[in-house]
Amino acid sequence: MDCALEAQFIDNGDSWSLLQMYFKHSTTLAPMQALTLWCQFNDNDFVQVTNDEATFNTVPADEALSWIDTPCSYRWCAPEHLPTAMRSLHSGGCLVGAKKTEHATCILIGFTDSNDAQYHASTEAAFEHYLTHLYRASCIGQMGTQQKYIDNLQKQLSKNESMSALGEMVGAVTHEINNPMGVAITGLSHLKCEVKRLVKDFEEGALTEVSFGEFVEECTDCCHLLEFNLERAVTLLKGFKNTAVDQCASQQCMFDVGENIRNLMLSISPEIKRQGIDLEISLPENPVYINGYPGAVSQIITNLSFNAMRHAFEHTTHPRICMSGKLDPRLATFTLIFEDNGSGIPREIQDAIFTAYFTTKTGCGGSGLGMSIAKELAEVKLGGTLVLDPDFTSGARFIMCVPIASQ
Repeated sequence: MDCALEAQFIDNGDSWSLLQMYFKHSTTLAPMQALTLWCQFNDNDFVQVTNDEATFNTVPADEALSWIDTPCSYRWCAPEHLPTAMRSLHSGGCLVGAKKTEHATCILIGFTDSNDAQYHASTEAAFEHYLTHLYRASCIGQMGTQQKYIDNLQKQLSKNESMSALGEMVGAVTHEINNPMGVAITGLSHLKCEVKRLVKDFEEGALTEVSFGEFVEECTDCCHLLEFNLERAVTLLKGFKNTAVDQCASQQCMFDVGENIRNLMLSISPEIKRQGIDLEISLPENPVYINGYPGAVSQIITNLSFNAMRHAFEHTTHPRICMSGKLDPRLATFTLIFEDNGSGIPREIQDAIFTAYFTTKTGCGGSGLGMSIAKELAEVKLGGTLVLDPDFTSGARFIMCVPIASQ
């Protein structure tokens, strides 16, 4: 799955600002012409902290400073003893300070035109102070950047999973629309034949009151047939369009969760029906409003439905999926129970089903992301919970509970 994301070290601004401030301060201790900060980004690279988010210098870890073998090291040396990427245009000496922990290493380099080491003693204490604060700032920036990268990756994976589910719906909806459209075309063809027969009888003077009455009756039946089947096709398309819009919506809004589920099932039910699975839905008749993301509800139910279709019914004679929703005004929550009568989930893997990339269908098209994404959407986008009922033994039962909007 190509997510087109590239990890980057983007300083959050703290370490760059501190570096600039310390550079001004260091000129009072020694004639420093430059001060650079390098941070370990991963196991393989050091990157230079700059105020530019787009470009930065990189030094492979195995080409960095091999003498850094203690938690805090200082050395006065000539620039040529540094890795090429870490050198400055200044031809004098440089004071190198390094702070190392089990998690990362931070390197501070001060350059001067002088090659006299007399500044070593006077600046080492300042460097130790600088390094302590810069290390903390840069590590916070680095962790924030990596978390941002992980969050973006998760969003992209969630979007890909959503698009994958929509793609699977397309085939089922297209197949389902073929039936009413086929009947409508057949009815229209029959209506055209009846009109031709009426015109012929009229031109030949053979039109009678009885034949005209038969024509009116046939036209009425055909119109009813066309109306019913075209409305069915429109309903399917409307449901799929609403589902697609909801799946892709990124804005928080007030929406009726019952209507959201009904629209979604218009798109999913053709695939459920094609697989010979009975579907039972029981939702509150009155609107139940949630202040959240309609696409999150659609994605959760889509993932649960396709997960059941893929995993639950391999050895089930009469497969069934049941969904029931219940409003609890006292707790201001809406609870949706999704259950199937399939083979169930073995107790030894129940704790792992919401773990990302966990799948029992490795090599068979299972990404292992559906359930972890569903749980995260329920918690993050809807402010609720999604759990597996461990006591349900007649298949699998998932319970989603989300807060409703205050009236």
